[in-house]
Amino acid sequence: MDLLAKHMLIQMNVYDQNLAMLIDSGSNFEALIFAQRFLKLLTLNNPTHSRQAVSESMPLTMEQLAKAQQFGQNRPTPESFATAAVPLSNEVALIGSRSVTSLPPPSTIADRVHNSLPATLVASMPLSGPVGGSTHLRGDNMEDGAELQSKVEMILREWIQLCYTPQAQKEPQQALAQIVHVMHEQGVISTDEMITRFFRLCTEMCVDVSYRLIKNDVSSHPTTVVRQRCYYTLDAFVKLTCLMIKHSDGSQYQTKINLLKKVLNIITNVLHLDHEVRGTDFHSMPYQRILIIMFNELTAPDPTLDVISWHILEAFGQALFILQPRRVPGFAYAWLDIIGHRNFIGRLLKESAEPMKTAAMYTQLIICHLKFLAPFLRNIQLPKSIAMMYKGTLRVLLVILHDFPELLCEYHIVICDTIPPNCVQLRNLVLSAYPKNMRLPDPFGSNLKVDSLLEMTQEPKMNINMAAIIPPDLRTQLDDYLNTRSSVDFHANLPSLLQVSNIAGSKYNTTVMNAVVIYVGMRAIQAIHEKQQCITMTTIAHTAYMDIFQNLAVSLCTEGRYLLFNAIANQLRYPNSHTHYFSCTLLYLFLEANTEVIQEQITRILFERLVALRPHPWGLLITFIELIKNPSYSFWKHEFVRCAPEIERHCFINIQDDELATTDDRFPNHESDYYFRLFQSVANSCMGSNARHINANAPHASQLPAGSSPQTIQQ
Repeated sequence: MDLLAKHMLIQMNVYDQNLAMLIDSGSNFEALIFAQRFLKLLTLNNPTHSRQAVSESMPLTMEQLAKAQQFGQNRPTPESFATAAVPLSNEVALIGSRSVTSLPPPSTIADRVHNSLPATLVASMPLSGPVGGSTHLRGDNMEDGAELQSKVEMILREWIQLCYTPQAQKEPQQALAQIVHVMHEQGVISTDEMITRFFRLCTEMCVDVSYRLIKNDVSSHPTTVVRQRCYYTLDAFVKLTCLMIKHSDGSQYQTKINLLKKVLNIITNVLHLDHEVRGTDFHSMPYQRILIIMFNELTAPDPTLDVISWHILEAFGQALFILQPRRVPGFAYAWLDIIGHRNFIGRLLKESAEPMKTAAMYTQLIICHLKFLAPFLRNIQLPKSIAMMYKGTLRVLLVILHDFPELLCEYHIVICDTIPPNCVQLRNLVLSAYPKNMRLPDPFGSNLKVDSLLEMTQEPKMNINMAAIIPPDLRTQLDDYLNTRSSVDFHANLPSLLQVSNIAGSKYNTTVMNAVVIYVGMRAIQAIHEKQQCITMTTIAHTAYMDIFQNLAVSLCTEGRYLLFNAIANQLRYPNSHTHYFSCTLLYLFLEANTEVIQEQITRILFERLVALRPHPWGLLITFIELIKNPSYSFWKHEFVRCAPEIERHCFINIQDDELATTDDRFPNHESDYYFRLFQSVANSCMGSNARHINANAPHASQLPAGSSPQTIQQ
């Protein structure tokens, strides 16, 4: 391309427009890397193209690159968390360069490994200079590739034989000293550039060995045997790498961090290239093994590395962010296996010295995975491979729900933003999380008074700045209306301000809509508390905040209303002030609706979440129970209750007199009693380990009338 540009065979203005469009502020990683390399070639290879001339000829591309550089700090999206986001500039540096330029000059990493070894071993080893009369390799006098490969292969073979000996297992630092001595003699670690080439060749050789073993032995040996043979080489390489990182430069921790980033950079480079070249023949196993074993080794308790434990976790987080499934689809299963590994989850979310940073980083990885799945999950029929990955995703999230529910509590907003609307079970799973120290009240208890619960006055913990997600222009208009309630045009303009789509197939920006709903709700709760009032149907009514919700419910189209009610229902979680406010808001919108269409959509939002597979959020249950129990809402008189034959058959009708003999006096009619008991029985089976707060006397689904169980939604 640079040659075509040099000879004026490209219309630069047209090319600039198309390239800038492809970059899309850094979301298209391949286009971003291509643009950087193309501009660099234009500047270096063509003397007539000065840096200023290139900038003037491709202004749109330069603008997109500038935006991409600030992606990690300034972009108000789920991928930008306060202190733990991975800046795209770092990401580009990791992928685009072959060396980490922040290594402290002039000493080489090899010298620092040498300096950290025991004195008795150092005495017998040379410094980084000519050894035994041989000439050391310098950056300006590189050996040819074949000779260097031969040396690296010899060193790797010798290390594999050495590291599995009992003596090396007992004294790994002494084994490291021996192999470093050989590496010095061969001149393969004399400079940072040579170290980069050494680790790259080692990685490629270990991967090639695995490919050969898989190809030659898979037909004659069980898979486990083949894997163990591959692990023999891969684990030895990881052992050497980890020892060099641990013992490089003594107490100079920055050198250890830089060396780790260099190695991870090399591994990601090799993986990317291998994935592109081999295509469908790509095997993820060697890279998965290298990464997970290296992670386990470097994050295990060790006085040498404890000081830089956060930096180690950050380096692995950056590497996995680069290798996310949207960029390397062939690595998707291995990638999910790594982030779902018990050690990876535990050391990021339980044992970290920087819990807020690691929690945000892990959330970012979860979001990356969900963004990869989202286009497939929007389809009803899933390919077998995606269905299997979806099940794996559910299992990982269930582990987090059970062991680290606070993560889902604090980041449920950005996680739900990436889940397609039709994935009800997945969303329910995220929204069912509640703090470990909380005991949920029985939603079916006859004496439950939601308004009197102390938890309903407490703010939930959130680590997301909702105001930053809303575009500045919209936020200014929103704040102005909430403060003065005087803007006449705001309600008319608001639906159009929410229609800048960020999702294929939708004309609404769901991220912004969700943010607006939560932001308005938080402002409303704050105003109620400032007046020292409680959240009730009376205190939320006839306010600027409710005006926004009511006008949106009326003015939005069917799709927009569905997304609006979804955003409100996403806040029906464990007992807290947000759950209380949005539960009252949804019921108020149902009560004050001027058309049955709105009431039907609210019912649909609640019902489709309740008939999905377990678990179910506590706030969802209490809201629907109130809707069907309280005669003020006249739920059973609405036509849409009976319009669908399958719902009418399974849930509302076919109630025999002899099956209603035990009707509870708390309910105004038989249908309410039946449906309430139905959901009570569903809750017994759906809330699983959380069933400690469910009434044990509630009827099981098998005790209900035949054919009356609701259909479950698999997704």
